[in-house]
Amino acid sequence: MGGSGSTRVGFAGDCTAPCELFVRGLPDEISVALRREKATALVASLDVRCRRCENCLRHRQQLWAARARDEVVLSGRTWFGTLTLSPESYMRSKFAAELYMARRGHKLEECGESDLFKATVQCIAPEITLWLKRIRKNSGAALRYIIVCEAHKTGVPHWHVLVHENEGKVGKRVLDHAWRLGYSQFRLVDTSDERTSFYVTKYLSKSALTRVRASADYGRAKLRLTAERIEYLLSVMSDKQIIPNPLCKGGTPERKEKETF
Repeated sequence: MGGSGSTRVGFAGDCTAPCELFVRGLPDEISVALRREKATALVASLDVRCRRCENCLRHRQQLWAARARDEVVLSGRTWFGTLTLSPESYMRSKFAAELYMARRGHKLEECGESDLFKATVQCIAPEITLWLKRIRKNSGAALRYIIVCEAHKTGVPHWHVLVHENEGKVGKRVLDHAWRLGYSQFRLVDTSDERTSFYVTKYLSKSALTRVRASADYGRAKLRLTAERIEYLLSVMSDKQIIPNPLCKGGTPERKEKETF
């Protein structure tokens, strides 16, 4: 962190109500060694997105949709589905959410519908985890996923899901039987039609009531492959011993470093 005094940096983009954050840090060691900076803590002010205004919600939707499209393209097959709750499961989850909030000192009559909805979704989160574990156990496939919760007009939560197959395959019956709180519908995504990918991803991140749940580094595989490709090309340009090409299954034969005279 360079510079002296206070620094203001903007990361809010087109947000209409940016939030201000303060961070503290020390200058880099080189600047201190050259006596350009003193080894004292520096403060920077950051303008970040509020994540609630219309522009932030649109940015959030576009970001996750782009990541989902990359995962659809790079995966073997992708299932698009919806998980819903039966009336009995919803009432049990709702009562559990009310008990959860009451034990933490919240008065139910003062809580809004959004607070109760978030608490209900939080109580169902362990069942979502169990659903994923059952799929992996019964199929033996390596999967990646994104799950977005949305409120129905009646206030009952349901989930839009994309399940990407990386290694192995998953059947529709396995996906359906793993969900035990209600009903589910799944179909394969037609990757040959670009409109299908857009149709699927437009459902993602429409709601800001809950967080998006996804695999680690979801949507960043394309960036990782690009970085590996750049690293490989740099090794070729340097004319030194070439590292195995990560983009080829068999790798690349080793080349001896060019002799110099």
